[in-house]
Amino acid sequence: MTQDQEGPYSIVTAHYDATVSELENQIASLQQEKEELASLLAQVSGNANACKKIRAAKEVVPGTRTANQRIQEQERTEESSMKNFNNDIQAMQAQQVKLVRQMREENQKFMTCRQQKDREVARL
Repeated sequence: MTQDQEGPYSIVTAHYDATVSELENQIASLQQEKEELASLLAQVSGNANACKKIRAAKEVVPGTRTANQRIQEQERTEESSMKNFNNDIQAMQAQQVKLVRQMREENQKFMTCRQQKDREVARL
């Protein structure tokens, strides 16, 4: 594959990698925060702040689910884009083959007509 053909793929791949990395970092930080909150909960089980921290920990869990869902949606979108690029490339290649064949046929017809005319001129 040449540099020009890799262009659309590299842009999509770079964007995808950046998004996935960002979302994975968010997941990691949310997991770490969840663990910290759980350890604090274990330390202060009778404290009034414990209820607040439990609620905060419960709010972290949906955030990680949402991030995972966004990663999966991004993956589906990227796969769809890649399939569309591949289909476009295949269509262009098929068109190129068709045009080359057509040019050869037209060239062959031209050469046949030219030989025929040359023979007629030679007869005269």
